[in-house]
Amino acid sequence: MDPTSGRVTNNRVLDFDGGQETVEFSVLAAAPGLDPTDPERTPRVSEARVTIKLQDVNDNEPVFEKEVRMMGEHYSPSPSYAKVVNPCEISFQSYSVSVREDSLPLTELLTLSATDADSGPNGRLRYSLEGAEGAGAFEVGI
Repeated sequence: MDPTSGRVTNNRVLDFDGGQETVEFSVLAAAPGLDPTDPERTPRVSEARVTIKLQDVNDNEPVFEKEVRMMGEHYSPSPSYAKVVNPCEISFQSYSVSVREDSLPLTELLTLSATDADSGPNGRLRYSLEGAEGAGAFEVGI
């Protein structure tokens, strides 16, 4: 806090998702007096209570778990590649699964799981298939 202007600024990173939804503190304003023994010339002080409510933003990207389930078995594969694409900063992780062409419809091929450190609606995930040729032959979340 600037002692002459009263301007309040944050001096560290604020994190709603870290459980810090509200910050409260008191601010004192003082007009110093000259003689503490004289009631007419003693310091004058006023106090204000300040409450700052943090607004949640979607500031964490989902992270895929390392362990996946392929054809009913658990594996911990290494990702084939990872990259960041601006401006969305989407992280990509790649997995490869081999499937027999005579697999019956609705055969579970792969189960991926991701988590998001954001709170509330910003932390809810939705899975979808995007942009691959032949992706129409597969579904998510049946």
